[in-house]
Amino acid sequence: MRLLLHNFVTLDGQDYRGKGYGKRVWWHCNRPSCPVCFRKGWAVRLASRMEHRLRDCAKKHGKIEHVILSPTKSDWGLTFPELCRKAVKVAKSRGIVGGSLVFHFFRYHRANETFVGEKPHFYMSPHFHLMAFIKPSYSRCRHCSKAREAGYVGRGVCDGCSGFEAMVRREREKDGWIVKVKAERKTIGGSAWYSLEHASIVRGVENFRVVRWFGVASYRKLKIMKDDLPRQDVCGICGEPLYRGRYQGNVKELLASLDAKGIRRSDGFTFDVRDKNGNLMWTGGEG
Repeated sequence: MRLLLHNFVTLDGQDYRGKGYGKRVWWHCNRPSCPVCFRKGWAVRLASRMEHRLRDCAKKHGKIEHVILSPTKSDWGLTFPELCRKAVKVAKSRGIVGGSLVFHFFRYHRANETFVGEKPHFYMSPHFHLMAFIKPSYSRCRHCSKAREAGYVGRGVCDGCSGFEAMVRREREKDGWIVKVKAERKTIGGSAWYSLEHASIVRGVENFRVVRWFGVASYRKLKIMKDDLPRQDVCGICGEPLYRGRYQGNVKELLASLDAKGIRRSDGFTFDVRDKNGNLMWTGGEG
């Protein structure tokens, strides 16, 4: 906190003397293998970077789609690198020109009327989540009037069509892989986070890459300059970069007061650096 830069009163009477500015953040170790903070720490940070890269790629290659690739059981015995290469090959054969690839080893079974008496549980079912670009656009299939009238896509509806869904079914007869496009995304970062928060990792592999980029979004095809990366949060008072700090008082009371004011995790807020007795309540940052 550079308090010397806050030593002023605005023309409208707002007094920033002795004030600090901050944002709520999740303090984490940034490790995907950490069972404590991987969901709200590592996954959030990586999802933000994924969103930035995808948005940059979308400027040239159009809409981003959430796609799921499920290998045929005959390919379950492949090594992980081989399975990834096969997934990229299958994706490209369906008209997916590039994107991100995130591996999931399990699916979650929820109890329902079909499986009476069974408890919810995880079961082995390797698959990949993709944030990808499809050529030609998937809009033709998503807004197909014939499929809307029938209530489904597949045999009898897609026969003789040259669209994505018809091609997917023809290719499936050759290699057995199932490719599904999910509903339109609400947010890019939210979809990326969803694929990361229950992703699988290979233990014992140093610097294991959870996200793999391919095609038009690969590191070879898409170069992002350092200046184009997401910028560090800045102070809402002086515009200088924000630094990590710690609150020396009752954290639960502080969070309750922020929630009561409607201040969300991504919102900035001002605070008194010292309490009524002159004790320093915040530490960290710069002078």
